[in-house]
This record gives sequence, structure tokens and C-alpha cells, in this order.
Amino acid sequence: MSKFQESNLGWQFRQTQQRFAEWLEWVLNQPRQGTPRNPNDPWALRWLAPYLTWIFGILLLGLLGFILVRALSNWRVRRLEGKLAQNINAPPSELAVSLNEWLQRAQQFQQQGNFTQAGRSLYFAMLQNLHDREIIPEKRSRTDQEYDELLQQLSQEFVQAEAFSQLLQTHERIEFAGGQLSAQDYDRCQQAYGETVQAIATVESIDQSATARQGANGAAVEVD
Repeated sequence: MSKFQESNLGWQFRQTQQRFAEWLEWVLNQPRQGTPRNPNDPWALRWLAPYLTWIFGILLLGLLGFILVRALSNWRVRRLEGKLAQNINAPPSELAVSLNEWLQRAQQFQQQGNFTQAGRSLYFAMLQNLHDREIIPEKRSRTDQEYDELLQQLSQEFVQAEAFSQLLQTHERIEFAGGQLSAQDYDRCQQAYGETVQAIATVESIDQSATARQGANGAAVEVD
């Protein structure tokens, strides 16, 4: 809605309010019962005046409530769009970081006592490892919940699937709840990351064994 439309709507509302007030004042100033009446006077509406006042007040509150809800809804939409844009347009420093660099960052932050950023670095190291091993390709618009759902689909292969969930939940706590990690929290993240590395190695071993069996079966068929 443009500024002109908003101002025009406000002007019309004030005009309606003024006309109603003038009409109500005119009705209340009419002669009381027992005095001569002008046949054209709307005397039958006098008893409605108090009720009309209440109705007008309710309508006014309803209109103000509608405007407030509409403004709040628009604000929430703009805020959500801003968050989505931040997730998609991640800084280049995060997009181009390798697995080893994430692990080095985690170690540096740990030595500095910044356990929150150290745990966050382990989270990105886990995602990069999944991407490098071609298990779950990295996608900046993918949420932690979507990562968790994909990992659950692979839960039969992942021996330590809960370790991935722990790092995902830690990242949500840092990013969306403003949480801070202690040294003990980081130790748990470090242990969870180690378990994810073992789980990924297990998946690779299973895939290699399956590929070898397929190759052997194919060779046997050719011999026959």
C-alpha cells in the first residue's frame, strides 16, 4: 500500500468519524419527549445513540487491530526473507574453506578459549567431510533439520548417527538461541566429530565392498 493510499484512507476515516460525531450531537440535542417535534427529525433513532457509540468504538478497535496485525505480519515476512538471504548468501570465507582448514580453525579457537566458535568450526568440518566423501553434497540453503532428515535416511549405514545430530543441535543452539559453549561442551563436540569420522569411514568401506562384489559378479558372468 502506497503512502498516498494510507494517507487517503486515514483522511476518509477521520471524515467519517467527524460526520458521525456531528450526527450524534445533533440527535442528542433534539427536543425531549413531550415537546413538539419536527416531523422530519429522526427521533426514532435517539435510543440507538448509545449503542451506535459502542458499535463505532468496536469497529474502530477492530480496524486498528487489523492494521497492527497486518504490519506485524509484513515485518515477520521481511525478517524471514532476510534470514533466508543470509543462509543462501554465505560469506566467501565459509564457502571456500576446506576440511583441514576447518579443523585448524577449531584448534585455534580452542587454544584462544573461544569454545563457541571452535564447536561451530567442527560443525562445518562435519558438513565438509560429508560433502568431500560424496555422502551429502553441500548446499547452502539446506537447513540443519534437512541435514538431520537425510542422515536419518542413512541411519542403517551410520553406526554413530546420533553424533551427527549432536553437532547439528549444537549449531542450532549457537546460531538461533545465542548459546555459548563451555570447555566441556566443546569436548563433547570433539568426541561427536570423531564418531562422525568413524561413521563416514564405515560407509565408505561398505560402498567399496559393494562395488567390489558387483565387479566380481560382473566378471563371473562374462566368464560363463
